[in-house]
Amino acid sequence: MVVADEPVDYSDHGIPNDWSHAADYSREFKRRAKETSRWPIGEICTNARVVSQQAIDAEFAKDQRIPPGWEGFHTTFGATGLNAYSRPAYSRDGKHAALYVDTHCGVGCGMGLLLELELTDAGWKVVRAVGAWLS
Repeated sequence: MVVADEPVDYSDHGIPNDWSHAADYSREFKRRAKETSRWPIGEICTNARVVSQQAIDAEFAKDQRIPPGWEGFHTTFGATGLNAYSRPAYSRDGKHAALYVDTHCGVGCGMGLLLELELTDAGWKVVRAVGAWLS
């Protein structure tokens, strides 16, 4: 899996109204959208690594088809898919967070997912997941 180093901006999208920290998350996504930091390039684990968005865009630009195919991406990066993550948006109490994930696996293959996490004694745990889009 390849992860883009450029975080996804989720500031213009909605948070489910029934999420108790929805206002905090919306405010935080908007605030964090102004940040310019990127995820560090390199291996995350055995099957995942962060790659520059510039390298990803350059690979797709080689294919003149509209939309470009994924064969070059698969060959160049040796990966079956591409993920991009937003910067996390935290609740005021710091014990809850929202994170948006974009997953792409080919033409007409992908999904967007909004996650709500809660900080527990064991670390961050996903407590809700809502689909944002599906292809």
